[in-house]
Amino acid sequence: MATIALREGNWRVHHLGADLPSDELLRFAKEHAVDLVVISLTNPQATILAHETAERLRSQGTATIVGAPGMTLAQLVEQARTAKA
Repeated sequence: MATIALREGNWRVHHLGADLPSDELLRFAKEHAVDLVVISLTNPQATILAHETAERLRSQGTATIVGAPGMTLAQLVEQARTAKA
C-alpha cells in the first residue's frame, strides 16, 4: 500500500519486497543514487533492525524514513515530502 500511496503522490517507486537484507538495500540505494528510502514494516519486532538500517543509509548520504505499524499512508506521504524538502 505504501508503494501505491507514494506513486499517487507522483513519486517514482521501486518496491523491493519484504525481507530484503539490509546490505542489499544499502547496495541498491548506492548503485541507483536514490533520493529517498522508505522502510515500511508491519512487524513490530523488525523496528530495531529497520532503524539501524535507516541510520546506515543516512550515513551514506541517503535520506531515509521508517514507517511503523499503525502509521497511516497520509502520514507516510507527509514524512516523505518533509524528508526531501
